[in-house]
Amino acid sequence: MRNIARTHQFEALEVEGEIPEVLRGTLFRTGPGVFERFGTTVHHPFEADGVVSAVRFDTAGARGAARVVESQGYLEEEEAGRYLYNSSASLLDYLRSHKSGEMKTTGNTTTFYWQDRLFALMEAGKPQEMDPETLDTLDHVDLGGVIKGAFSAHPHYVSALDTYFNFGLRYGRTMEVDLYALPAEGAASHLGSFEAPWNTIVHDFAATDKHLVFIFAPARLVIWRALTRIGGMSKLFRWTPRMGCQIVRIPLDDPERIERFELDAFWLWHTVNAFETASATVVDICAYPRLEMDFLTVDRDDAPKPHLERLILSGDRVERQRLWDVACEFPIVPDQLQGQAYDRSFFHLQRDAHFELGAYTLSTGCERSWPCPDGHEPSEPIFVPRRDAPLQGWLLSLVADTKQSRSYLAILDTERLDDGPIAKVWFDHQIPTTFHGCWVPESELAVTAPAAAE
Repeated sequence: MRNIARTHQFEALEVEGEIPEVLRGTLFRTGPGVFERFGTTVHHPFEADGVVSAVRFDTAGARGAARVVESQGYLEEEEAGRYLYNSSASLLDYLRSHKSGEMKTTGNTTTFYWQDRLFALMEAGKPQEMDPETLDTLDHVDLGGVIKGAFSAHPHYVSALDTYFNFGLRYGRTMEVDLYALPAEGAASHLGSFEAPWNTIVHDFAATDKHLVFIFAPARLVIWRALTRIGGMSKLFRWTPRMGCQIVRIPLDDPERIERFELDAFWLWHTVNAFETASATVVDICAYPRLEMDFLTVDRDDAPKPHLERLILSGDRVERQRLWDVACEFPIVPDQLQGQAYDRSFFHLQRDAHFELGAYTLSTGCERSWPCPDGHEPSEPIFVPRRDAPLQGWLLSLVADTKQSRSYLAILDTERLDDGPIAKVWFDHQIPTTFHGCWVPESELAVTAPAAAE
């Protein structure tokens, strides 16, 4: 909950160890990075303005940048000298923005690269375009009028279709879920929409080459809090486990023919992967026993922990299985296996109070991990494949060294995680917590590299 110490364009970073020669491209990440403005601190990190950070590997070496997402709403607030859109705004300003339907796109949740364009995404706004070469903030976009309301922070790639799928929520008397397809080539499209069982949070979903799957957990929006912003974001949703979960499966070839399944209550932030068998749709998730919204602001020993679980949707039934007993989050599966059967995934792990970056193999139960030093807080690991062995490669994680108040990008060999980072690329300051990011190979990113130092 502290602002980033400084922001900057791309500049040389300190390298400890040896960067693999073939590692060429840019890691983009984003997270809440501006928590206090106008003498007021936001109530929850989800409301903070985003900071997009990047580490670029090219002929000039390793360079890094960190820039605030200066969206249209951010600039309006700068001109007004006060918050206008979040729960720290005055009641009059808050109600005015609520009535207009305008949202500030903070861009604080993930980065998304599609058709040579970089976007910073959040839960409830339109995509905020960023310049991939400089991280300058461009305009927020609706992709040619395709986006009806919001564009979620978790687009999912389906390798068999070479297409990203995403969704957006529209709150109201009933909640509508809009469905989007973004092919590797061609225009984005709106696939249709459906009515959710209740107003709630849906942070993530699952996609295969045949279905989209949504899980509606029993976290109900408290309407009067949404209208008055009393209690801030932490109190905005009420956990009501007696309602259970509803799972919605949508056939891609007929989006109006949706199927609904009922299941006992649980919570999830992230899906791991999904795939089809001859008779079922399988969805792997990081499942929690319940929702707690203050997990980023309050340290609690009894906070619920996530575990790798599997949902099997077959006929009119859904079966739930525990796959791994280690607390795991921020799952990553190689792009070419997304939407189809897979065997290994990578995670941010927690054992007791210690963080690790690890891998788990489903077929063997084999696990490998790097235990982070005390005071080092890793982020989601991003997988970068080798050209000659695309299911092997490197994990990249932006790690905060809280003792030095500096961050470094850890580069780990996926086949030797136990050995720890083969290189660390250091910023001279700490990057606030980042949620998600993306890797863009040099071949897909048309940027100009400065001349290498003599």
